[in-house]
Amino acid sequence: MSTIERRQADSGISKARLCLAMLLSWGAFLLLFVLGEGIGIPESVPRARYLNTAKLGGGMAAYFVGAQFFLSRGHTQAVRRDWPLMLGLNISFILLGVLILKEGPALKALGWLVVVAATVGGSCAGAAWAARLARQRQSLPVRAEG
Repeated sequence: MSTIERRQADSGISKARLCLAMLLSWGAFLLLFVLGEGIGIPESVPRARYLNTAKLGGGMAAYFVGAQFFLSRGHTQAVRRDWPLMLGLNISFILLGVLILKEGPALKALGWLVVVAATVGGSCAGAAWAARLARQRQSLPVRAEG
């Protein structure tokens, strides 16, 4: 058994869940297209570029909160143990952010860093939310039948 397989066995993360995280990451690009192009604020509005970036960051953060909550539900230590899932969920956006930072203009790179920070923050918030709910469910008393 390799080191990676042992670590996956220790953390309880299956390859199927990791693949699902990567599929959810690619599915986020569809939302990115809808938020970026479909519901754009016209350039005639003052500060439209900043408003579009804020709208894009907020929408992506909400998507990643939901996706990470779906992936981490039921785990009491989701923030500490599900970091491979968080990385799998965010890897495409992080890599695209690095490419834009390297090749793109500074203002576009800054806007993309806001989106990447929103996706990473959304994943952490989703894991924390899932862990909190799992701990609350564990501490609930068991009701007696009858």
